Parts: sequence; C-alpha cells; structure tokens
Amino acid sequence: MSKKKAGGKTAKAGEEEDESTIKFPKLYRKKCEANNVPICKLLMSRIDDANGESEHVNKIHLWEEIYPAGTRAIFETFEDLEYKHIKSIRLWKTQVENEGTRSICNFI
Repeated sequence: MSKKKAGGKTAKAGEEEDESTIKFPKLYRKKCEANNVPICKLLMSRIDDANGESEHVNKIHLWEEIYPAGTRAIFETFEDLEYKHIKSIRLWKTQVENEGTRSICNFI
C-alpha cells in the first residue's frame, strides 16, 4: 500500500513519509520563544502554503530583518528536522551578522 507524500508523490511500502515541512511550524515557534524573537511571517507564509499543497519548501528567500537570533531559530529548526529540500538560500537586508551566518553554515 502506498501513502501520499509531500509534492504529490507516493511513498512505497516500507518507505517513511517525510513530514519535516509539516513539523516545521511547531518546532520553529518553540525556537522563536526560546530565543525571544518574533516569528518570520514571510517564512511561515511559505511553509503554510507548502503544507497546503503537500509540498516542501526548497527556497529560503527573505528580505525582512531577522537578526542573528531569528536566523538561528530558523536554521536550527531546519537542522533539527534534518530538512533536505532547500536548494537556495538568499537573504537581503536581514542583519544576520556573524552568529546568523554561523547558523546557516551549520545547517548546510
């Protein structure tokens, strides 16, 4: 028996379904609370859209100020979920500084 996977593909019998995009919002909110930072609304909108279409997010393109702690919350969440769908990361005027860059590098 096959199960429906994100992206409209079906999982073969014995193959685990990748629910990392589904699990992202809950874990990300916890990380934001722990780091005392606001949730990145643009990112959450993209995650919600992807979940609504049973797909995964493959581009992280942000242009709002998220600062180092916000960057850490985002990329530690991806790292904890072993998120393997990201193909492109572009950040403009986000003020991530060294600590944020380190979080991105750890994820990559």
